Amino acid sequence: MENRERKYRAWNPKLNKMEYDVWPTSNDTVGKWLKMLYADEWQFHDLGQTKVILEQYTGLKDKNGVEDWINDIVKAKVGQVTYYRPIYQAESGAYCISLPTRCSTGESGIMICTIPHENVGNIHQNPGLINSF
Repeated sequence: MENRERKYRAWNPKLNKMEYDVWPTSNDTVGKWLKMLYADEWQFHDLGQTKVILEQYTGLKDKNGVEDWINDIVKAKVGQVTYYRPIYQAESGAYCISLPTRCSTGESGIMICTIPHENVGNIHQNPGLINSF
């Protein structure tokens, strides 16, 4: 079994900005520190009371080689329908997008590694891209 690269990013709603190359120092993201990589050197940043949303890289890439992260929005065609849905991690650990009906397995999502898809943004900066059921 191949180990995937572990990377994190943090959405800062106060600054309306995504920070990459971050590493959480705890599971609680309020009032804690984040390590950020600048010029190959780790620096600690106090978040104060700013709550950031930590997101993990899935280890997968879309059809164009763009990295897929939790909460990224992907465009995927399933049957005759094109969906714009965010990536989430199912209880099984698989990275999925939700669908309006259950699959034959009983799941209400489909694993993104099983379908061609295109990464078109994320839920923070592009919420209008998500289509409803």
